[in-house]
Amino acid sequence: MASSIHSSKVKDGDWLMEDGEKCLKTSLFKWTPNYDGAAQAFSKAAVSYKLGKAYDKAERAYVRSADAYANANSLFYSAKALEDAAVVCKESKRLDDAVKYFREASGRYNENGNPDTAGMVMEKAAKVMELSEPDKAAVLYMEVANIQEVEEKYREVSNTVRKALNMFIRSKQLSKAIKAANRLQSTYGQLQGWNHIHQVTAVKVLLHLHTGDLVEANQVYSEAFSVVGFDSSDEAAVIERLLAAFGEGDEEEITKCTSDPVYKCMDNEVAKLAKSLKPAIVDLNVAPSQTTQQQPTDQPSSSSDQPATSSEATATDERAQLFAVTKPKKQLPEETVASEDDDKTSELTVPTADNNVVNDVVKSPVEGEETVSDEEEEEILDIN
Repeated sequence: MASSIHSSKVKDGDWLMEDGEKCLKTSLFKWTPNYDGAAQAFSKAAVSYKLGKAYDKAERAYVRSADAYANANSLFYSAKALEDAAVVCKESKRLDDAVKYFREASGRYNENGNPDTAGMVMEKAAKVMELSEPDKAAVLYMEVANIQEVEEKYREVSNTVRKALNMFIRSKQLSKAIKAANRLQSTYGQLQGWNHIHQVTAVKVLLHLHTGDLVEANQVYSEAFSVVGFDSSDEAAVIERLLAAFGEGDEEEITKCTSDPVYKCMDNEVAKLAKSLKPAIVDLNVAPSQTTQQQPTDQPSSSSDQPATSSEATATDERAQLFAVTKPKKQLPEETVASEDDDKTSELTVPTADNNVVNDVVKSPVEGEETVSDEEEEEILDIN
C-alpha cells in the first residue's frame, strides 16, 4: 500500500515537471518563457517527489525552481527554493550538498537585501556540520559572524564567535581557536562587557598552555590588567595560580585550578579542555648544551665535594631552567688593575763595584721620547 502511494506521488511529480518544461518553451506567438509558471510547477513537483521518497528528483526539482525564480528576478523565492533543496539533502544524509545549497541560498538572500535571513541560513548550515565535521562548522560560524558584523549587531556576533571557538576546540585546532578568542575579546570590548573579557582571558591562557607557550600565556595575563576590574576578579587569582603551577610542574595544583568554577562553569568544550591540561614534559635525555649553557667555574670542584642528586631533583632543576623568568644579573664592581705604563719610573736594584747592593732610581724610557747613546753623549761633550 505504501509503495503504491509513493509511486503515485512520483508520477504526479513527473507530470508537474513536464508542465514546467512547457512553460519554458517559446513559440511563434510566445516569445518569452513563463519563468514564474515554470518555477511554481517545479516547486509542486519537488513536494510530490518528497512525499514519494524520491529525494534525488526532489533535489533537482527544487534547483530547477530556484533557477526559474532567479530568471524571473525573484531572488527571495529563488533562495527559498535552494534552502528547500538543502533540507532534502540533509534528510538524505548528504551533508556536503546540503551545506552547498545553504551557502548559495545565503548569498541570494544577502543579494536581495535580507542579511538577517542570510545569517540564519548559514547558521543552519553550521549546525548541520557540528557533529560530523566541527572544523567546517567553525568556518561557517565565522562567516555568519562576518554577516552580522556588517550590520553592527555585536551581541549576535559574540554569540556566533563563541560557537566557532567551541568548534575549533572540539576539532583540536587550537591556533585557530586562539584567533577566535581574540576576536571574541574585541567584540566584548565593543559591548564593554568587562566580565566576559575576564572569562575570555582565562580561555586564552588555557589555550596557550595547551600549546606549551608559557611565555605567551604570561603575556596575556599581564595585558589583562588593563581591563576594568580584572585585578580583583576571580579569573586573575586562578590564572596566577595556574601559571605558577604549570611552570613548577605541579600537576595536583593544576588540577585544582582547572576544577575551579572559573573553568568548570564555562562551555562544555572549554571545561573539557581545562580538565585535560597537564604540565609540560621535560625530556631528560636532551644534552645539557641543548637546554642550558654551561657556565665556566673559577675553581675546580672535586667529585667528593658535590653530593649525588636524584633523578627527581634533576628534572626539577631542568624545568626551573626552562620556565624561569630571566632576571638581569647584578654587575660586580670592577677591580682596579695597575698598569705598568702608569708608572713612568721603576726602582731597580743594581750591584756596585764594591759588591754592595744599593737602590738606584733608573728612569725608564717613555714612549715618544728620543734616547741618546753613550758615544753620541761623548761627542757632544767634546764639541762643548
